Amino acid sequence: MDKVREEFKKFYSKRNQYGEAHKQELWETWKASRESVIVQLPENCKGNALTVSELKEQLDKEGIKYDF
Repeated sequence: MDKVREEFKKFYSKRNQYGEAHKQELWETWKASRESVIVQLPENCKGNALTVSELKEQLDKEGIKYDF
């Protein structure tokens, strides 16, 4: 999460001048939005491993970016 926080700070500092309190509020909002992301995995994978292509397919369906 530290790398994500640093990227957020860089992005925020280039676009906003509202101060530290506003930045913290946006950060908390962003974190809450990420915590609500739930990827539904296929029923047939319970207790089994997914292939990389199956995992990518599920992430794509949810619009989640990945790099692997």
